[in-house]
Amino acid sequence: MQIIKPIDKTVSSESEIYSSLLSLKGANIIELGCGSGVTARSIVKDFSTDSYIACEVDKHQHDKNMSSVDHSGIDFIYAGAESIPFEGSSFNVLLMFKSLHHVPTEKMGLAMAEIHRVLKLGGAAYISEPLYSGEFNDLVKIFHDEKEVREAAFKAEKKAVEDGLFQLSSQHFFNVPREFAAFQDFEDKLINNTHTSHVLDDITYEKIKSRYFSKADNNGFARFYAPMRVDLLKKI
Repeated sequence: MQIIKPIDKTVSSESEIYSSLLSLKGANIIELGCGSGVTARSIVKDFSTDSYIACEVDKHQHDKNMSSVDHSGIDFIYAGAESIPFEGSSFNVLLMFKSLHHVPTEKMGLAMAEIHRVLKLGGAAYISEPLYSGEFNDLVKIFHDEKEVREAAFKAEKKAVEDGLFQLSSQHFFNVPREFAAFQDFEDKLINNTHTSHVLDDITYEKIKSRYFSKADNNGFARFYAPMRVDLLKKI
């Protein structure tokens, strides 16, 4: 597994990537780190999935998911990737969208073993991770530098392939836009999120605002581009 490749293209959303790579119709799907469930709802709506399990380890976010009105076709579960509460060989497809690097570093190997366990033979693990580069990363790393955990996540994948748990079917690189209606929108989603606590001093906060507004229009709207990598792994 290598990461020496230019960005292939810019997409309007990552759905262009996963819908072209995966057979989602009629599949038994589990998503690890589902966040607010936006992707889960989109996939269930667009594809006739047999089942969709959406796991989230942030208790605050999980409680919000459980209290939401729109549950159609989705089972929200409070669980982390290192301890998946399902029997082996339960799923055709496993999805992780920007979530592997949030697993505690010392548990990433266990998470990869769990992913292997719950997938059916020949099943696909779609693991999407942000690259440590680009204008969006340059903004976020001012207050939340993920260099070490992103590298650790890639190493955990690489080791799982080298150990014979998975075959790397394909690897894809692309840009996705990250749009914010105003700085407050960015602050609510990135600084004040519930899964990570950020305590900022005045100097750091002003540096973040300055970098944000260097890309914003007169109304405060800003669009950044985030380079991504998808590793499509096959259970062997």
